[in-house]
Amino acid sequence: IKNPDPVLAIAYGDEPLYDNDAGSPATLAKAIKQMKAQLTDAGLDIPVSISDMAYGWRSAGSAADIAPMVAVVDFFMINNFPFFAQDATTGGAPNAWTFFMNDMKYFQSIAKGKPLMVTQVRYLVSYFILKIAHIS
Repeated sequence: IKNPDPVLAIAYGDEPLYDNDAGSPATLAKAIKQMKAQLTDAGLDIPVSISDMAYGWRSAGSAADIAPMVAVVDFFMINNFPFFAQDATTGGAPNAWTFFMNDMKYFQSIAKGKPLMVTQVRYLVSYFILKIAHIS
């Protein structure tokens, strides 16, 4: 990256916890630390995260198992697909917003005050944007 000014952040993978790309959260965290060190060595200060679902984080293990990942990401990039939830009924299910917010609450519970950014949603995007605008 020769001109990082327009770069907002770097996503180190799309759903790497869900896909178990690195074999463990600790191994993934180590790879992210290495990349962050390379960015620093290059004089770049670019926030780094992964883009994953609540399910990916939950399935990666206990709070202790994901602790290295929570520590290494600068913020949380969230893929939130309530219409794909196991207990979703239809694409227009009234409980979709509840599923969405349940995942957001999960991320708030593990984020340790780090920012949350919804990076992927599916269906009814305008509905969710209107709802998100009213979150206090």
